[in-house]
Amino acid sequence: MQDVETRATPESLGQAFNFKILSIEIIQDQAMVKLECPLFDYFYIDFLGLLKEQGRWLIVNKMYTDITQTTNVAAV
Repeated sequence: MQDVETRATPESLGQAFNFKILSIEIIQDQAMVKLECPLFDYFYIDFLGLLKEQGRWLIVNKMYTDITQTTNVAAV
């Protein structure tokens, strides 16, 4: 955690914000979001689980993988 708190931000290093929403699936008060997240020397794919509580969407789960070195990405 401390490594994340003290590292420079991409913005402070002059790097562009290139995150991209790949998909959103919403069923009632639950949602799953898939994102491309290029960050520093990594290329992450994030899966965010969200719940809508009291009118606000909250991230309740995050899974991610770095696909910089792999090309094994499949849609089911």
